[in-house]
Amino acid sequence: NDDENNALWFACVRNKLLIVRELISHGCNINNQNVNGATCLIYAASTGKFDIVRDLIRAGANIRKQTLDGFNALDSATTLSILKFLKSVYANA
Repeated sequence: NDDENNALWFACVRNKLLIVRELISHGCNINNQNVNGATCLIYAASTGKFDIVRDLIRAGANIRKQTLDGFNALDSATTLSILKFLKSVYANA
């Protein structure tokens, strides 16, 4: 779209985990950054979508990507479960 969001972004917004998995399996760009620099991982972390965060990480999402304001997925985590999960991912990266 005009904000440079891809199909994976919209599947994340709608919390459609099966569609997220299908798009990932077909090679959708999981590290796409929109006009604000946000990735699907950053979005999912900021909206508390743990299962999507987990699947994006397992698929190789880049945890170092940042928004134009300098925030990454860990900075954007809104739930304790996502925060703990991302902290463990960052510690092992």
